[in-house]
Amino acid sequence: MMTKIARRMVMLAALATAAGGCGHGRSLVGEAKAGDVRAGTVEIPFNTHIVARLDRSLCTDTNFAGDAFALTTLADIVVDGRVVLVAGTVIDGRLCDVHAAGLASWPAQMTLSFSQLTDADGCVHALTAEAVALRAAGKSTAVAVAGGDAGADAVIGPGSVNGSEVILARQGQDVSLAAGSKVCVRLTSPVRVGMPAQR
Repeated sequence: MMTKIARRMVMLAALATAAGGCGHGRSLVGEAKAGDVRAGTVEIPFNTHIVARLDRSLCTDTNFAGDAFALTTLADIVVDGRVVLVAGTVIDGRLCDVHAAGLASWPAQMTLSFSQLTDADGCVHALTAEAVALRAAGKSTAVAVAGGDAGADAVIGPGSVNGSEVILARQGQDVSLAAGSKVCVRLTSPVRVGMPAQR
């Protein structure tokens, strides 16, 4: 009888030790989460304009709706005096509403839409931004090709002289945008990104 009691006491002691160990594990998880909170996040405001450079050429004659492209930001993004995204951040997008010249009665066109950005640490953040429509001139459109007089360094998109609907070709021509072109991406809702802990 005493042997059975001793065995039960040993088992209870072992369970108590295991429970203490689990409690210690929970405190470590809490400390990790507290560290995340201390690092904090910051919100890039609505209506922020980000200028980025296109990584590849796009053309209504060779591209299709759904084709992916990327842009690389040209300057740091600063909020309240702190750099929250460094130059070189990648913005991903896809083409939509792609129509080649001569395939229908309407002018050639393609629209740049933007979906996410990847920071220097490889973290991906969803974003919503104003799409940029690139078109050829129509019958009722004045012929004013964007960038023709402004040079290769011109910026297209929201905030530029051309706005978010840009005429890039004459009537009957395909629309193309060269690799290296500068595009302005305007956020239509805030983007929350993580901030590194202060050291």
